[in-house]
Amino acid sequence: MNTSFFRTVVPVVALFAMAGCSEPVPPPQPEGLPKEISLKNTADVVPETAIEAKDLAKSVQADFNLDGMKDVALVRKVEPDVNEVTIYIKKPEESSGSGTTEGSAYYRTATLRDSLNGKIVGVASRQRDKFTDLIILMSHSNAPTEMVQYENDGSRFQLVTPESSPVLQSTP
Repeated sequence: MNTSFFRTVVPVVALFAMAGCSEPVPPPQPEGLPKEISLKNTADVVPETAIEAKDLAKSVQADFNLDGMKDVALVRKVEPDVNEVTIYIKKPEESSGSGTTEGSAYYRTATLRDSLNGKIVGVASRQRDKFTDLIILMSHSNAPTEMVQYENDGSRFQLVTPESSPVLQSTP
């Protein structure tokens, strides 16, 4: 057999075979984001007036801990290139001894910063039965925007992997 045949045909066949075998590179995992976020009250109380209306435009408002009051998860720019998501749980209004209430406030339960390989660009929610799950949108310089889902059980958010989430599987 002619060696020029092998030098010409084998590389061409190999090229065609390899072209259909490559899989898309999955987006980077959300390194740096916690696997679990507690919704328990903390000592860090924030008055409702500290949450600006412009920040509420980039927020999710829902009853995360199933107490009948609207809680808030919002995205804020804290430095020129750094964003964070802060989760606030509505504090029940307490009346003072004179019968007046002290005003609306929230417990700051968690703050998530940009991860090692992605930038937080937004938040969304997903209603599942009586629970509201939290979805964090992450922008990557070398991959499409990623949806990082936290499933809610009323007391905590737990990080969901793309393999176990029908919502994350359906994203392009």
